[in-house]
Amino acid sequence: MIITLQNIDSIIFANPKIKDLLPKHIGDSWLFGIRNQKLKHLAQRARLQALDYFDQNPDILKKFINEDATVVPTDYHIAKDFVLDLNGEIDCLYSNFSISRNESKIYISTWR
Repeated sequence: MIITLQNIDSIIFANPKIKDLLPKHIGDSWLFGIRNQKLKHLAQRARLQALDYFDQNPDILKKFINEDATVVPTDYHIAKDFVLDLNGEIDCLYSNFSISRNESKIYISTWR
């Protein structure tokens, strides 16, 4: 089972036993955001926090989900830096990037 931002509501928050494994403020924020449309951003933030929490503590989910659960964390970082050897492969394809190099390394910075 793969848990992503798209299915976390039906897997984590719909099950009270699993939802109780989260810190209380995450579950409360999600509930406020679901009940009130003006607080919808709280539900989205709670989803991200829950993904981060279960990504850092994967053993907690194994107690309540019978199959192997993999949490796919959301990449919400704006910039990334790569340092590669000159003889290695470059496998990062982004539309916004800058490249610099010295004698033995290539430095790539990307952003969205």
